[in-house]
Amino acid sequence: MANKQFNQLETQQRLGFSYTSYRLLLSLGLFAILLFLQHDLMLSTHYPILYTTISSIYLGMCIINFLTFKFYQKHVQLQLFVYLMLDMIHITLILFLSFAPNIAIILLYIVVVLAATMLLTPRKALFLTLASIIAVVYQQFFYSIFDGTKVLFIGSSALITLVFISTYALGQIASKRMKFVETLAVDQRKEIIQLQYIHQSIIEQLDTGFMVIDRDGKIITYNETARTLLNLPTEISLQQQNFRHIQEQLFLELEQHRKHTLRGIFHYFTAPDTTGLSVQYRPIATQQQQFTLLIFENLQKVNQHVQQLKLASLGQLSASIAHEIRNPLAAISQANELLAADQLEHQQIFTKMIQKQCLRINRIIEDTLNMSRQHQTMPEDVMLYTWLHEMANEDLADVKPFLYLDIEYNTCISFDPQQLRQVLINLVRNAIRHGHEHIPNSLVHLRVQQFGETLHIDVIDQGLGISEQQQHKLFEPFHSTASHGTGLGLYLSRTLCEANHARLKYIPQTQGACFRIECLLRNNSALNI
Repeated sequence: MANKQFNQLETQQRLGFSYTSYRLLLSLGLFAILLFLQHDLMLSTHYPILYTTISSIYLGMCIINFLTFKFYQKHVQLQLFVYLMLDMIHITLILFLSFAPNIAIILLYIVVVLAATMLLTPRKALFLTLASIIAVVYQQFFYSIFDGTKVLFIGSSALITLVFISTYALGQIASKRMKFVETLAVDQRKEIIQLQYIHQSIIEQLDTGFMVIDRDGKIITYNETARTLLNLPTEISLQQQNFRHIQEQLFLELEQHRKHTLRGIFHYFTAPDTTGLSVQYRPIATQQQQFTLLIFENLQKVNQHVQQLKLASLGQLSASIAHEIRNPLAAISQANELLAADQLEHQQIFTKMIQKQCLRINRIIEDTLNMSRQHQTMPEDVMLYTWLHEMANEDLADVKPFLYLDIEYNTCISFDPQQLRQVLINLVRNAIRHGHEHIPNSLVHLRVQQFGETLHIDVIDQGLGISEQQQHKLFEPFHSTASHGTGLGLYLSRTLCEANHARLKYIPQTQGACFRIECLLRNNSALNI
């Protein structure tokens, strides 16, 4: 409530200052008319000396009122009421000297009435409106008593009265509308400021550093975490400073990465023995210009978080491993018991059973060890058209007749080649196995498509597909649709893709199955082959 009254007082002071400035200019104009057009006054006054005296007094009072309102900002409502009363009296005296209604004088009355509706309370504004009507009507009625030729002016005075009342009514409507709009704007401004403060407080409390720079490298905004992670001095403000001058090496590395992709992530080390930072950059487009959002994270904390997730996953894996190993071990135990009690001719069957289950245990253990090892990702620029053909010839030579490559562009991605090879070999061999189970000698479609800055690598087979019940468990460890599978291949493939900032997901098909790798292009353009 107090803020609302303060805003209304501030608005009243601003409008009041504009009106006192108008009064000062009006008084100067009337006095200038007196000086330069004394013999051709538009008011047709017959009392020039009296007009000179009134104009001089009014000019002096307007100067005093202007200075008073500007430097003494108390009792604003009372000051404005007095100023408007003085204006009405001054205009009435000029009307008295003109002997007849004058359009210029009527306009001055209308300005006073309209200003009263904007600056004063409705009751005071109505009082000034009625006083103006009385001054016009009764003055003309007074002249008609002494001069019969002035009777015609009474009809004009009635019309003027109607104009004054209409001006007051329209002014009240406009004033209420203006106050409503201003109150709404003030409330919205307060809400926006409050939301900005909340957002800034939230960002300041995060352990992640944020910074926004423009295309020239000028810092627009940042949080204190970013300052801390970059080891910048706290005694100076970074806003509006050039990021190039503050962190030249980091800025140059950022520019090098932005030449290839508009968004991405890289690791920055100030020295070989330091922990380093994970730096993400993303574009922020506005109507005026382009900005870049920088997200800084401490690599040590990121690694700790990864290790915690890894330990949690390994705990889940341990329970799954115990369950998965128990079944083949039970079969081995049973086979050994039967082997000891049975005849010699059956020993070969049980020996094969033991061998098969042992191989399965060995495979589970190897996949688990591979998954739990630290995968050190070393991304490189991979030209897919050449690289995929080489991989098909070298690693998939035995199944190449069943592989159809569909690559329209020689696109480049940033990926660890060995890890990409491991993922694609696993996906292609799974696709061929499931496709041949449904349609013998069916083809597997390896397709590369570009969608803006994103690249899709699809592996599509002609098998039976995957049911909806199994899709949500598809990438869980030890979940397999095949009786002889370990269920770790897809889990490991997705982990490798995430380590390279890519995503592996299943795309439902009307026939067969489709596994898609989504990754960012290394550059923004693709070359036609």
